[in-house]
Amino acid sequence: IGTHLLEFFGSDASLRFRLPVLDRDLSQPLKSDEGILLSGCQSDETSADMSPNMSNGKAYGAFSNAVQIVLKDNKEK
Repeated sequence: IGTHLLEFFGSDASLRFRLPVLDRDLSQPLKSDEGILLSGCQSDETSADMSPNMSNGKAYGAFSNAVQIVLKDNKEK
């Protein structure tokens, strides 16, 4: 968000505003209590959509499918 604010306000941004400095080595794996959980639904729900044309009539998770497509399309990044 900070990057977007700096881009939007440019030289009018507050002089006291600074982007946070990363305090961890990004080449090291996350600890068990670090990270972000991404989910297509709540824990008491199921996440599935029908796509008969693309999956032979089988239900699949739309969110999981979207994540897989993004990862596949951005392998080199």
